[in-house]
Amino acid sequence: MREELLKEFVEDLSGKRILEFGALDNPTLDRTIFDISFVDYASREDLAKAGESNPRYIFDKLVDVDYVCDNLLLSDVIEDKFDVIIANHVVEHIPNLILWFRELKAIMNDGALVFLSIPDKRYTFDICRNLTTFVDL
Repeated sequence: MREELLKEFVEDLSGKRILEFGALDNPTLDRTIFDISFVDYASREDLAKAGESNPRYIFDKLVDVDYVCDNLLLSDVIEDKFDVIIANHVVEHIPNLILWFRELKAIMNDGALVFLSIPDKRYTFDICRNLTTFVDL
């Protein structure tokens, strides 16, 4: 389903360099078909260890993390450039969005697209949090 949504905006994903944030055990695209790399705050092994008690993890499906970046300075870790960047349910965890977007720009090819899916706070544990305003950014 998510692949079809991407194809609404990128007609042909073949030949595109793709980077996905925080895919964990549910990547948007199949690595055996697409040129996709994965970035997360920890390695596959460390993510598995941290999620040992989480019954929702499917450990056999955890992606191999290509880039471990435990801070917002992506350009310190990632030298490659990408045509498509995917971040599903990630942006709400970023403490400094402006810096993060600047760092995304540093690893994007000209004309690259960024796809964000952001959860509806009414259905998350953040339901009681105040809305983020531009001043907060």
